[in-house]
Amino acid sequence: MKDYDNSKLKVSIASVNEDASRGADTVLRDEELYGARIADAASEIILSGCRVFLLSGPSGSGKTTSSLKLGQELSSRGKAAQVISLDDFFKNVRDYPETPDGKKDYESIYALDVDLINERLYDLVTTGNAVIPQFDFIFQRRKRETKDVSIGRDGIVIIEGIHALNPLLYDSISRSQVFRIYAGLCVEYYDNDERVISTRDVRIARRMIRDHYFRGHSIEKTLEMWDNMLRGELRWIRVFRHQADLLLDTSLTYEVCVYGKMLAEVFSDESEGGAFRPLFAEIVGRFSALARMDESLPPDNSMLREFLGGLIL
Repeated sequence: MKDYDNSKLKVSIASVNEDASRGADTVLRDEELYGARIADAASEIILSGCRVFLLSGPSGSGKTTSSLKLGQELSSRGKAAQVISLDDFFKNVRDYPETPDGKKDYESIYALDVDLINERLYDLVTTGNAVIPQFDFIFQRRKRETKDVSIGRDGIVIIEGIHALNPLLYDSISRSQVFRIYAGLCVEYYDNDERVISTRDVRIARRMIRDHYFRGHSIEKTLEMWDNMLRGELRWIRVFRHQADLLLDTSLTYEVCVYGKMLAEVFSDESEGGAFRPLFAEIVGRFSALARMDESLPPDNSMLREFLGGLIL
């Protein structure tokens, strides 16, 4: 795997603004580049000869839609592929570990049923079949219903989630069966030599927009959780990224122009942000130098629809 720390791409805000003036043509170009990265990843998956593919990445990295797109690409090449989300292996919320301040620790790997994950992976590799639990996020508990997953004798399973690269989850199977993918953003935005928007800024913008418009969360709630998410990343996610076999870049250069417009619209409501409004203002300010692109421009099958809504695959 290439060195993630040295893979960041510097893009000038001036060039982004120039591209934004081309509207749909720029969107098409960036979407095709992302599609090519998915196709390249699928080729590496096939060449590896593995049956289990673990796709991890931090919050806001687009790993969920990227895993689905990988599954589609593999299926189009005649490979039976199933995607399983680690979210379905959450324990009931009462059984989550706690943070030092006594709150439920949603970021801990031990909020997941680690033993059951290992059992089901073993079932898939040895028999081609497994019964997967389903999780109810509204009530934060496991549903009574389960789902049957089958990959047959030669199929592929993609396991996606923030903890997917943690070795605790695949103790039950041979390492030779496993291929690990780390999804992360590689594009950062500069004004001359000064970094204005980091990959972390893009990820928090993605989260704020998704949470505000589609999960019923206030901007304040998202920003309140963000520091704990970052601590969780350092402890549970980033420590395994250098063990990945492949880095999947989930950046689309034009996306910041869409977020800049949407965040400014939300910020115009003076009640948004609450105690975190100064931080919200700081984030919105970082995007203020960008030209604005309408949120209707990304196509329905864009990975960005994971955050903008309306995803159709």
